[in-house]
Amino acid sequence: MAINSSLVAVFGVVLSSFGHHRWNVAIPLTGILVSFVWLRLVKSYKDLNTTKFVVIHELESYLPAALFRYEWKVCGHGDPKKYRPVTHTEQWIPMAFMVLYLVLALYALLAQADPFT
Repeated sequence: MAINSSLVAVFGVVLSSFGHHRWNVAIPLTGILVSFVWLRLVKSYKDLNTTKFVVIHELESYLPAALFRYEWKVCGHGDPKKYRPVTHTEQWIPMAFMVLYLVLALYALLAQADPFT
């Protein structure tokens, strides 16, 4: 989040200080790359967490109490009215930044081509 916020701020400062140049599009493209890596990281942690719970539930079948399985039952087995994993929400943040960077990249390209700016 800090990197993305900084890139947006740098884009504004560079645009206001140095004007419209074709290389200004490099900042939004960097932001798209950073956001893509962030999104992949969130998905990787989601997959890893899912795998860990498969292993835990398998181990619980050998134990007298299955607390994690019961917790999942109480959560409605993923029913969004009872439980919504944070990764489902967290995935939207890097995607929103990617859309913002796409708009900024288009602005940088179109403003550079406009002879009145």
